[in-house]
Amino acid sequence: MQKRTVHLTFDLERDYVGKYIDPPSFEGIKHNVPRILDEMREHDASGTFFLTPEVLAECEDLVREIRKRNAVGLHSHAYYQPEFKGWEGDGDCLKNYMSDEKKRMTLRDVERWRDYVGDPSLFRIGRLEPDHSVLKVLSEAGCLFDSSYRRSHYNVFERVRTRLLYDFREIPVNFHLFGLRLRQLVEKDHSVVLLHPLTPPGKSSL
Repeated sequence: MQKRTVHLTFDLERDYVGKYIDPPSFEGIKHNVPRILDEMREHDASGTFFLTPEVLAECEDLVREIRKRNAVGLHSHAYYQPEFKGWEGDGDCLKNYMSDEKKRMTLRDVERWRDYVGDPSLFRIGRLEPDHSVLKVLSEAGCLFDSSYRRSHYNVFERVRTRLLYDFREIPVNFHLFGLRLRQLVEKDHSVVLLHPLTPPGKSSL
């Protein structure tokens, strides 16, 4: 019988406590990720960590530790780019921006990623809200795999569209951790599970 497989993915970004912290803090990552890595080593497990450029810059030692056993990918967001929009309301969501702004944001993320890691091969958009202005930039940058779609939203139309427009392969997310039920994992042979977000140390720590 085929062994059931679960693919763990983690989105790492600035701390979130009902809203993204400003000025940015990364204490949640620094506190929780080493504990996650210890557990994964103990169980001989590996995963994929999607990192914002902020995390690359602020947590270099930890990123090196992550990369010893795990894959890393670019996680693009709007929340740390105040030159495009302030912190009002839903300002961290890419859908609030013009197409040209989103392209400029993504190009800047790609260049920052190249400074630390090289050409991006894995990508996930913020909030799992695929945006074709953003995905086009990633495809042109040579990205091989994208994991921006929720499985439930990745219908036949979107499959055809991405295959026609982009050169990367889509790896949709089956389950978000907060909505995950054990029976869903039991029923699926292959599941991509998203753990997100990590929070500052405290009652909600892992």
